Amino acid sequence: MRRFLLAGISMLLIVSACKKKQQEVTPASTVTATVGGTPMNFSASVSGGKGTTAAVTTIHVLGASNSGLTPTTIAVAISSADANALQLGTYTYSTANLHPTVFPIITYSNPADNGPYATDAYGVQVTTVTITALSSTNVQGTFSGTLTRPTTDATTKTITNGKFNVYFQ
Repeated sequence: MRRFLLAGISMLLIVSACKKKQQEVTPASTVTATVGGTPMNFSASVSGGKGTTAAVTTIHVLGASNSGLTPTTIAVAISSADANALQLGTYTYSTANLHPTVFPIITYSNPADNGPYATDAYGVQVTTVTITALSSTNVQGTFSGTLTRPTTDATTKTITNGKFNVYFQ
């Protein structure tokens, strides 16, 4: 009887030792957009998150087209003093909406293109960010806008067809 019990325990240990523990795999994060008429993929290096600093809560996404020393980058964010306001929805900054509860921001930088470009501080050029899915680990949405250089010139960069699906680190 003792021999059967020992054999049974040994088999149980062998079987349980052979089971592979499944690792959770986080899907790849992606950021894409058409910049000045050229489709671009900013998924070489992607990060994102949600945080609060000085009573302002921000959901942010950052994507880079390459991981070299001078990558072309795009950043998308929505910020609000009311953390509960950051929900699914469309957020627009324009002259018609200069004081939104949720402020959308897009920036684009290409070292070879005299950047950076950003959401127009005066709202003359419209910026729109739409959040289509949001959880504690992921944010998805779309973005578009005509960005300006924060200098005195009138150079703009049009961003269309922007999409992001980012898993928070």
